[in-house]
Amino acid sequence: MTRLLHALKLEIVEKNDSGCPVSFMLQGKMEHVAQICNVWKVDDNWWRRPTVRDYFKLQMESGLLCVIYHECLEDTWYLERVFD
Repeated sequence: MTRLLHALKLEIVEKNDSGCPVSFMLQGKMEHVAQICNVWKVDDNWWRRPTVRDYFKLQMESGLLCVIYHECLEDTWYLERVFD
């Protein structure tokens, strides 16, 4: 089962040299990436308000499986989905 969230903003995201997340702060605890399961890009709505996002499906060391994304135009990160 998966829970879609109302895009929870992540305040602290550490990235590697390629721009992929390696850890982020969630509810006061630093979560570390064990594996990147999938990566995809969304580049849409160029004719209105552009949306450019890099999505990452992540398996965390704690066992958490989630999807986060980087809002490229704003340079902000969000937690979008958590899998049970």
